[in-house]
Amino acid sequence: MTQDNLMIMIAFALYLGLMMYIGVYYYRKSNSIGDYILGGRQLGPWITALSAEASDMSGWMLMGVPGLAYTTGISGVWIAKLFNTIFGLDYTVSLFITAGIVVFYTFLGGFLAVSWTDCIQGALMFFAILAVPITAAMFMGGPIETFQLIQHEFPQGLSLFGDPSDWFTWIPYGSHRCRPHRSRIHVA
Repeated sequence: MTQDNLMIMIAFALYLGLMMYIGVYYYRKSNSIGDYILGGRQLGPWITALSAEASDMSGWMLMGVPGLAYTTGISGVWIAKLFNTIFGLDYTVSLFITAGIVVFYTFLGGFLAVSWTDCIQGALMFFAILAVPITAAMFMGGPIETFQLIQHEFPQGLSLFGDPSDWFTWIPYGSHRCRPHRSRIHVA
């Protein structure tokens, strides 16, 4: 095991431990069924927003990763190999571990535990969306060099409208014709 793998394992274990702790924390904090199911109606707007967006992104991933695997073939199932590559665990075993942890904090902590874990995951996704391209651009010599590399190696990646031969990219541009025209109704 390399030093990098050890650090990844420690970070991942801390993350999973934090998710489980949140479930235990909100279990102890719940005084009624209303606290458990509705979070005592005390969820603030930031937690609500990040939780909703994290759940939305999870839904996209649930639908998007199988679609990616279907369209790109075996190269699209890389996410299924994460646990096997880093931890040496079978995919099914890692799936059950992850599901067990999610069920643990959900059943134990209720709505607030789910909302707070979603909020943390949403914050992680937000910072990853910022950090990954910035780090990649710095690693490749800067934004100009990165842009030139993308332009040379994957020019369609810089197209705002996608590949013109792919008819799926043109659906949004013609979809306005499919919508019924609105008319004003005057009430006398």
